[in-house]
Amino acid sequence: MLKNNLPFNVIPLNKSGNAVDNYTDLGLDPDEYYIPWSKLYDKWFYAAPENYIFISDFVRKTQAILAGRAADCLGMSQCGNTTFSVDPIGDVYPCASLSAQPDMKYGNLQNNSILELMTGPRATLYRTRESFDSCQKCKWQHVCHGGCPARAYKYNENNIYNKDYYCPSLYKIYEHIERRLNEKGLTASKPYDKHMSDGLLGTDAFLEVKKHKSKLIEVVNIN
Repeated sequence: MLKNNLPFNVIPLNKSGNAVDNYTDLGLDPDEYYIPWSKLYDKWFYAAPENYIFISDFVRKTQAILAGRAADCLGMSQCGNTTFSVDPIGDVYPCASLSAQPDMKYGNLQNNSILELMTGPRATLYRTRESFDSCQKCKWQHVCHGGCPARAYKYNENNIYNKDYYCPSLYKIYEHIERRLNEKGLTASKPYDKHMSDGLLGTDAFLEVKKHKSKLIEVVNIN
């Protein structure tokens, strides 16, 4: 990938599909995820310009710290307002990670419009996931909001009303990014005042993603 400058992403193994029965052997626990993530992040962060590769999760989490707001669906307060997934037969779900989960299915496009499905009872429940008391006291709530509801669902008996399974690692990850930015003379932005209600698209909270490291800082507000 380095030789060909191929962009990629970093996503931990999810507890779903065939991984469910073997997750203890194959998956990372809530604290372990931070270790490989931070090591790879440092290689990315300190890379010489000619060796730079676009890694989506690193770019977006760094943007989030600098802008004081979520930069991807994983950290949004209400990700259900901006995302949904449609499978080959027209069934609609909150996102691709929850496809084929019967209790998360909004309906089918052959029977209802997107507007009807997105305002239906199941979609409304997903789109109004409330913040958690412990999250409200967290330093990084404004960029995380309890993490990914799909991961909460898969690790908490099909219940989205829990924090992300990787919460302990996510906190360490945001702390790690802040330390690296401080080395460059950059500081974390104060929380965006609308971080609990804004989505990513069509709002002041939209953050453009660039593929070049040299342009990363200039596309976010660091004041």
